[in-house]
Amino acid sequence: MRKVKAETDGLFTKMVVIAQNESNDTGGEKGMYIHEAIKARTEQNRYITRKTWMYPTSEPCTVPIKILPTNSPDLCVVKSITKGKAGRLWTPSGEDLLADDWVVVG
Repeated sequence: MRKVKAETDGLFTKMVVIAQNESNDTGGEKGMYIHEAIKARTEQNRYITRKTWMYPTSEPCTVPIKILPTNSPDLCVVKSITKGKAGRLWTPSGEDLLADDWVVVG
């Protein structure tokens, strides 16, 4: 997994890779970049999430946060157990865009 940090020069902020492990393999499933995960979706597994977002919860669920990318005016639909309903207009962070731990989920 890549580790990134934000560097600001007073006007612009950029994300800089500071470390990268050779292996993406966590839990037997290889991570992808966000564009690869979007392309890898299937009819049964339409959502994407990050491995770093998969944490134990008190609610029985497979994934606490998952995103459904669309081409509709809703843009990305976010399902989160903390909100209990679908939201819209997810805005990724720079770290999210550079991450290579994206996976496809149902």
